[in-house]
Amino acid sequence: MFNKLAAIGIKVKDFNKAITFYKEVLELPVHIEDKENQFAELVVGNSLLALLTEATLKDMSENLKFVNPDESTFLFAVEVDNLKEIYCTLSEKGVNFIQKPKSTPWGQKVAYFRDIEGYVWEISEPSLEQ
Repeated sequence: MFNKLAAIGIKVKDFNKAITFYKEVLELPVHIEDKENQFAELVVGNSLLALLTEATLKDMSENLKFVNPDESTFLFAVEVDNLKEIYCTLSEKGVNFIQKPKSTPWGQKVAYFRDIEGYVWEISEPSLEQ
C-alpha cells in the first residue's frame, strides 16, 4: 500500500529562523526552499523534513492543523556515527541539550535536545547488538 515515507512535516512559527537553524546549526541539506511561500524540505538520511507555517498549511487545506509541539510526544530520532562529536559540535553552536550523552541499559548511546520550535530530537549511536 505505502511504498515509502516521503516526508515528515512540522509547523514552524518563524520560517526564516527555522530554515536558518536547520540548515546552519543542524547542517541538513536543502531539497526545496521556497521563501516566498514559506515552505522547505530538508534531507534527513533517506527522508525529508518539511517546514510548514500557518500560512502554508492554509494554502494546503483549510482543515489541516498540527499539534502544538509542547503538547506532543512526537520526536525525531536520528542516528550518527559519533555521538560525542555531534554533541560537542551542536553545543558549540548554542544547542541546549535536555539530556547529555548517556548509555542506555540496552547499549545505545543517546542525547536529546529541543530545536528552536520545541520539537525533541534524539541523536544516537547504534546499540551494540545491531
